[in-house]
Amino acid sequence: MEEIVPEYQKKLQSCLQRLKGKKQEAEELEIKVREEMSTWKIQIQNEIQNVQGKFTQLRQILDNEEIKELRKLKDELGVILKELAGSKNDLVQEKLLVSNLISDVERHLQGSTVELLQDVNVIMKRSETLALKKPKSFPKEQRRVFRAPDLREILHVFNELTDVQRYWVQVTLNSPKCANVVISPDQTQVRYASSDQGYNAYLNYNYETFGVLGSPVITSGRHYWEVDVSKKSAWILGVCGEKCENTMIVPSVFGN
Repeated sequence: MEEIVPEYQKKLQSCLQRLKGKKQEAEELEIKVREEMSTWKIQIQNEIQNVQGKFTQLRQILDNEEIKELRKLKDELGVILKELAGSKNDLVQEKLLVSNLISDVERHLQGSTVELLQDVNVIMKRSETLALKKPKSFPKEQRRVFRAPDLREILHVFNELTDVQRYWVQVTLNSPKCANVVISPDQTQVRYASSDQGYNAYLNYNYETFGVLGSPVITSGRHYWEVDVSKKSAWILGVCGEKCENTMIVPSVFGN
């Protein structure tokens, strides 16, 4: 026993050191986990506040738009009722004139021969020239009717776009094959620099002559990038196959 005790003391001492190292490693990992938990809590809480803030803004926008639309309808109703009230007053006056004329005609018909013929031409002229003023009409077909956008569909499309933007890649443009195609110094913009205008610039060449390849090379997985074609009248945008092994952008021939 005296011979083997030192040997096992040494082994146990080494085992103790390893265990203490494992314990220290576990404590460090625990600290990292707590820190990561804290970081995630802060990040998610910030995102929760951001979502709540954005939806609060959306509600404010919707409330303001609702107020505007209701005000428009009330103003429209006020104009219509005012016009129709004026037409109603005109009709009341015209109805009174017609009633008086009817009374005069009935009195002449019920009177004597002399009374019948007295001022008969005046009464006839009055009845012939009497014309009712047509009230102003408001065609319902030509009215602007508010239609709310499908917010559910808009949010669905927006969420889909947000999901694919997770696969964002920074695409830069490689040197072009054609001298008339110019790449910006930061390799993010391309323009057609020839004086030729119109589609004739493309008719005599293969599209690939004007094509610009992008980097990085895409071989698998999901990738997302955006191309701004505003203020362009024509462009060709696509992805090359194995022959090119890259993205390709053909610049517009209309404008820089």
